[in-house]
Amino acid sequence: MRRRLNALLAVLAFAVTLAIDSPRPGFGHQALSGWAYPMECCGGEDCREIDERWLRPIKGGWLVPNTGETFAYGRTKPSPDGRWHICQGPDPERPNQTYCLFTPPWMW
Repeated sequence: MRRRLNALLAVLAFAVTLAIDSPRPGFGHQALSGWAYPMECCGGEDCREIDERWLRPIKGGWLVPNTGETFAYGRTKPSPDGRWHICQGPDPERPNQTYCLFTPPWMW
């Protein structure tokens, strides 16, 4: 009985260690406010909070001035902290390609 209990405790300790040490699947790095950017947007450290004035409003969406990309209102993602965020990755073919644009909830 004691041997069985020790084996069970060892398995439980191992499972807890895995759960604590394993990265959360499906999430990239965190915003300064604490929420995690999704992996489809984030390549490690390429997401950041931005000032709304950094973008240019256009008919039906937003222009990202440093790349010339446009994001239609329906293509943006809701920001969990109510702030503006952008994810741009280093791509040799397209420097600073924008993967995701997060807008405050009032935009939805």
